[in-house]
Amino acid sequence: MDRQMSMHKSSAVNFTSFSAIDDEYSSSGSYGDPEDDFGTENFAFSPGRTESQEFTVDLAPMFNQHSIPEHLDDNETFTLDIGDHEYSFEQFNCPTTPTIPFRVEPIECVVINVAHLEQFPKPASKYSAKLPSIFAWFDSQTAFPSEYIPAVQQYFKTTYNRIRAHLRFFFSIAPSNERMNNLASIRREVPAGRILFHYIGHGFPTITEKNLWSSEKRSTDFNAFDLSQLFSRLKPPTWFIFDCSNAAAIIPTFIETAKKQPNMNGVDWNDWFCICATDAGETLPSDPRIPRDFLTSCVLSSVKMAIVCHILQHYRVTLVSHTFPLESPCQHLWAERSPESSRLSLALGAITDAIAADSLSPELYHKIFRCDRLSAVLFRHFLLAQFLLRPYKVHPKAYPELPDLSMHKLWHQWSVMIDTAICSVKVPRPLYASDLFARLATSFDQILRNNQLHLVRPYHLTILFHMLFTESTNDKPLFLLAEYAANPKSDPPMLTSATVFHCLIQKVMQKDLKFPVFHSLCYLILALLYHHPTFATEIRKELDVTHFPGLIFSDDMPEETKIVVVALLANLVVTNETFQQICTSVEFLTNVRKALATAKSRRAFWLLLLIRRSFHLFSPEPCDFIGNGLHVQCASYIFHKASSCRAAAVSAITCFLRPFECDVNGQLLFMVLPTAFDASYLVRFHLLLLLKKFVVSFDCCSESINVKTPNFPTDSFSSMMAAFYRRTTFKKENFFTEIDDVVHTSNFIVHAYSVALFVIELFTSDPHTSVSTLAKKILVFVEKQKAAYMANIKNRRSINHVIVDDDDNEQNALTSLDQNESLHQIALRNLIKEQQWKLCEENARMQERMDMTVYSTPQKANTSMNLSSQQTPNTPYTSTNNSSYNTPNSGLSNTSYMSPNSSNVSTPLNKQPKEEKEPKNVKPASPVPIKHISDKFQMNQIYSQQINGITKIAFHNESTGIAFATKNSIYYIDVHGVTSSITCNDITDIKFVRWDEDLRVILVNKHCDVFVWQPPRKYFSSSFRCSMNEPIIAVSENEPYAIYTADKKNTISKWDIRSFSMVNDWNADSQSGMTALVMSPCQPGVCIIGYANGVIRHIKLEQDHVICLDDSLAFKGSSVTQITYSKIDNDTYYALYEDGKIVSWNHQLDNIHILNEEYTSEQLHVFDSHQIYPILLFSPSQSHPYITDTDGKRLYTFDSIDCGTCCAAHQILPIFAFGTTNKNGDGELVVYKLVQDP
Repeated sequence: MDRQMSMHKSSAVNFTSFSAIDDEYSSSGSYGDPEDDFGTENFAFSPGRTESQEFTVDLAPMFNQHSIPEHLDDNETFTLDIGDHEYSFEQFNCPTTPTIPFRVEPIECVVINVAHLEQFPKPASKYSAKLPSIFAWFDSQTAFPSEYIPAVQQYFKTTYNRIRAHLRFFFSIAPSNERMNNLASIRREVPAGRILFHYIGHGFPTITEKNLWSSEKRSTDFNAFDLSQLFSRLKPPTWFIFDCSNAAAIIPTFIETAKKQPNMNGVDWNDWFCICATDAGETLPSDPRIPRDFLTSCVLSSVKMAIVCHILQHYRVTLVSHTFPLESPCQHLWAERSPESSRLSLALGAITDAIAADSLSPELYHKIFRCDRLSAVLFRHFLLAQFLLRPYKVHPKAYPELPDLSMHKLWHQWSVMIDTAICSVKVPRPLYASDLFARLATSFDQILRNNQLHLVRPYHLTILFHMLFTESTNDKPLFLLAEYAANPKSDPPMLTSATVFHCLIQKVMQKDLKFPVFHSLCYLILALLYHHPTFATEIRKELDVTHFPGLIFSDDMPEETKIVVVALLANLVVTNETFQQICTSVEFLTNVRKALATAKSRRAFWLLLLIRRSFHLFSPEPCDFIGNGLHVQCASYIFHKASSCRAAAVSAITCFLRPFECDVNGQLLFMVLPTAFDASYLVRFHLLLLLKKFVVSFDCCSESINVKTPNFPTDSFSSMMAAFYRRTTFKKENFFTEIDDVVHTSNFIVHAYSVALFVIELFTSDPHTSVSTLAKKILVFVEKQKAAYMANIKNRRSINHVIVDDDDNEQNALTSLDQNESLHQIALRNLIKEQQWKLCEENARMQERMDMTVYSTPQKANTSMNLSSQQTPNTPYTSTNNSSYNTPNSGLSNTSYMSPNSSNVSTPLNKQPKEEKEPKNVKPASPVPIKHISDKFQMNQIYSQQINGITKIAFHNESTGIAFATKNSIYYIDVHGVTSSITCNDITDIKFVRWDEDLRVILVNKHCDVFVWQPPRKYFSSSFRCSMNEPIIAVSENEPYAIYTADKKNTISKWDIRSFSMVNDWNADSQSGMTALVMSPCQPGVCIIGYANGVIRHIKLEQDHVICLDDSLAFKGSSVTQITYSKIDNDTYYALYEDGKIVSWNHQLDNIHILNEEYTSEQLHVFDSHQIYPILLFSPSQSHPYITDTDGKRLYTFDSIDCGTCCAAHQILPIFAFGTTNKNGDGELVVYKLVQDP
């Protein structure tokens, strides 16, 4: 392939520059001084530069130039809740630009086929001759033949055009056989669109299964015309109305004809609709006062026909005159432009629509009632025909087949309304439609008030939507629909099926809406878009939406409303061309940048997402974001406390990347690079999408990809960041200056490419599978690129002849990932889940109705226990055997966490007579001897066959919840005995942290990964690499949302679990690596560290350095493997050494004791200390576990527990747990509780 064909057309290229490889990047840098006015010309390519040498502009000066604040308002820390079904981000890779799954072609042409007046049958008797014979609502008995044709044409044109304007009409009055054969010419004149064939049988012989009838010169000698010819010559898409006896006999013929048709390009032979006045073998009613064109009258004059039939059925004696229905006392009810007629018509539309929504499948309902207005009206009035013909035992049929809905209970409401209207001739008439709507709204409101959403039917929602559009001054239906959409017990498919979306959009685009109405309307539309994204395609092009994007900058709008407006705009900008044009303009983007400077977290998130979705198909020109500093403002959010804002910032900057190699891309990469070590996998995934787009921008002819395997320091995250930015130390306070400096270094784009590959390589071992899987795919592509580059070098014959072997399919597959919508879909679900369907001051009633609890809240344990007390603080636990293991002077009572399915239920561990709270620093008066040990309970054997051996145990401090790990799983048993589990391999430690009213289980494995789990979920809330070396983990009582990690390279890192971010990291210089870590319970920021050489140090962690508080404690020759503490005697610490000895000391590093000198020959497997009880727990590798007092005196040996068992002590309650492993490798959890003397 020629080299020129591989280059992008959007840049000027000097091909001779390929020969100057050595200094290809040496001239890249900023353009001019920072104080220059950055005009558009600054960002254009100069004639002699390659794409990779595109000018970059320094970032640091932009803060002053554009008044960008250096510190954001990030006090509002919110985290997107990622549901179990959203954990795999690959499912969002496919483009989510909504497309219409099924489109019904609208009716464009109407063919009317009727007999001539001269062919109408003569009256059967003298009596019937005196009565009017109604056809097209005139008396055919008294009409003149010359008046007939104009009257018929005018009637059909007028009535059809009331439903839809600009229809084309073809009239076949008493058609001949030749005219019927020429129907194919109509399809040639109307090549696109649906043709409606309207047949009225009055005056013709009864149609048969195979034929209808034609005649020559209006004679009564009729000729058969093949129905299959009619079907094939009109060609779908078509509509058929057969208003005659035996009408449904044609449906099987049409179905068979469609099956026999050959496949033709663009013709779907099954795309046809049909309504028939009668079933096969049935005849139309013979009542002379009923119109001869019964179905036609129902379709085109529905209210009038309904009133006529009601009067004939119920008031034939009193209201039917000799000239009825041409003359009637109720003509005002159907007169054109009559208010009464309009109201009845609105009510009829709502009722028929509601009946259909309540009875049909959502797919069929959408197809025939929501795709084309004329088709919807025809089907609605067909339902009316079913109802009106039922007393005559006639059953209209349709295709697609519809059930008989004439007995639906809403028809009773229609009958009452018609009866009320007829009987109110002499007195003031009520608003029939309003009365219907008001009663339904009251009923629906009562359903919501009682939280009985299972009673909601489709017709409720359908009528509420009709009420919303027909009573523009009544806001109640809007609030009811929005409240229903916000309720987690609602039925989204039922709601979307009833929705007329384009009407909602028309309403939200009105400029005079009050904020409460506007807020609820935006929320309702957002909820509908989340559940049915294709609604976005129903916005009509003629609708003026130009004012809507500017509303997000309104100073008068409440903050909550601004959020839903920005979210709505971010949803619609993908599909609406007008929104795209406005949101990608420089003026709009500049306003977005100004809004981001002061926006609160939630609105800032949606503004960032709006930027990303505005450029979902193309990248903006650099002048669009550099000239106004938008990219700098976005990058300032990568240090935001809200992980969602960081992810959105990375996603927004991704869209700024150029589709070819250039320094601007490298600059943008370094603006988001610190998120490589983010604790949120959502942030890392979107960074990886940016890295993917960055490396794909390099083609296989670029010298930049010919780099050696990157090699950066891996001792700590800080050292890696410093190496990335080519500095000795990295400080985020000078972040943008550091970016400017690295951009000006030599071969910057090559360095940026190396950094990108290094980070992608790190991500191949990411704990989140979506991140690691994508990283591996990108590396495969990179390797193929390199192979293609080497092939080009080897086979190059001249500078203008280069072999290019791009794998277009693979590159396109990677490029399609730019459309990953995980962030948007998760955020939209969270916004709907927050249920802010009304402004805050109006949310009180909604909050009272909803049960917002999703997960059970851990119950706090009773901490008011004192070993010197002479009373039993708790109700004794149930014991199955009180005789085993009883000794005169010592004792523990054990209990088990019972399975919910167990019939032998013991008292829960936290079941207490009363709840007495006490400060956490509980200090027992003095150690008290333990008197006796009683039986143990097992866990009802529910895990005996399922657990491959328990390796780690931990208690939740403020409840009796317990977590324990096996080789490949982690389990949690809550206070009610409910067990949750999740897969996780090679767990080395378990911790708990508080999270408002919920708990989080913190796990760390041997691969340096930390996992945050919220039981009973099936996926982790967060997972991240906490170190580049084997880590240890600790939590702090003084900082409930923080965890600390340390590793053998002496790096200590602090992580905020609320924001899923690394707060800081420190390097504690030492000649030996860290092996144990615990945070001081009484001194914030102080940690106690154990080293591999036996040294123990107390260190204070300051902002940017560490302080050693006291002289070190050293027992050289053995490594410190574990450090625990007790709150007895002003905090006592215990260290377990590798050789088995236990050393205790106080917080001042004095009062040092070796507690188990007589047992130091034992190799301890696990050791633990109780925080408020004077008890130490030992589990040797070669003997049974035992407990001692704080002086090391052995109190009891657990002979029934196997050797080398993991164990744990509750930090507040006198509870101890052992995780045993039998000979078969199965595990058993045994829990003991201290029993005090009476």
